[in-house]
Amino acid sequence: PHCCSRRTPHSSGNAASGAPMGRLRYHCLSGLLLLLALAAKAEEATAVPPCDKNDHDKKEDKFTHFTEIFYTVIFIILVWISGKIAAAAGAPSLVGEILVGVILGPHVVDFVPFPSALKSIGEVGLCLHALEAGLMVDVEMLEIVGARGLAVGFVGSAAPLGLGLLVALAWGAKLTPAFVVGACTATMSTGIALNVLKAGSVINQPIGQLIIAAASVNELVNITLLTCVDNMMRRAKPMAYALPLGSMILLVLIVGWAAVKIVPRWLEKHILPRVPQHHRPNAVLLCLFSAAIILIPVCKYSGSSELLGAFLAGLCFCSDHVVHATWDRQVKRVYAWLMRLFFAATIGFEIPIEHMNTQSLTKACILCTVSI
Repeated sequence: PHCCSRRTPHSSGNAASGAPMGRLRYHCLSGLLLLLALAAKAEEATAVPPCDKNDHDKKEDKFTHFTEIFYTVIFIILVWISGKIAAAAGAPSLVGEILVGVILGPHVVDFVPFPSALKSIGEVGLCLHALEAGLMVDVEMLEIVGARGLAVGFVGSAAPLGLGLLVALAWGAKLTPAFVVGACTATMSTGIALNVLKAGSVINQPIGQLIIAAASVNELVNITLLTCVDNMMRRAKPMAYALPLGSMILLVLIVGWAAVKIVPRWLEKHILPRVPQHHRPNAVLLCLFSAAIILIPVCKYSGSSELLGAFLAGLCFCSDHVVHATWDRQVKRVYAWLMRLFFAATIGFEIPIEHMNTQSLTKACILCTVSI
């Protein structure tokens, strides 16, 4: 009987290690219950007394709310279908998504309720795109390709910028709107470049690695151009151009150094050993989003773009392989749906199709075709 009731060192170790986890669960549950109680109390304090309405008004409000939700669901499904049809036809899926956004948006049919909310959700997808672009940076490959990667990245931004500028000037636009058009055509998606290189089986070849390195440089150039465009639209003073560029260069140098020297060592020695093996992917993903929450407002309030903060947050963890696998498994699908809303709502809703005529559209198509 005594030997049966005796605890082994292993069992006592499990009990000792399980006790802090039990207390942690207890404190988390207590905090959750406290938050729920505070939320219920706040809702009770701020509740609006019911109005005197008849049954007809109540039914009308109920069905109005249902109609808004139902139309939004239909719009999202149509965006997905249009993207698949465009991809099946050999065109990028974003062409179909933008087309549905233009037709069903506020400038044509005005089918979609709450367009501003959908545009804001699309902006979240753009931030996730910048975050993924930072994750895809290969610091070791940038060191190998060196000046060639920098040159290809800058030329890859300057060439479409100049061609877009010339096309807009030939269309009759002034210099500032023409520069904005050129900046919009200078974009290059690292994610799309990766997919194309994987499909062509050249991602591990020297030319493929050079293109990926150039795409990473191009992302930084695009963020700089977006900051300049924002300042031009606000007619900012020259200092408003110099401060964001200086802060951007400083932040890129600091975060790039941290991504190589500090973050990998910090994760391996201080964070991951304290986390159980099956929770480590979520812990690294939490660190990634925490860095984004810090860097996005820092870059925005320093005069740069919030996209730079998202890019730098991804750059911090670009050398960690765990976060790449976790991103593909947990975030990739959500990111894909948010990007569909970005193309359909954030871009498609802003195209003033009613102000365009056949002549202007034909001229624009001809000029863009010649520049390409």
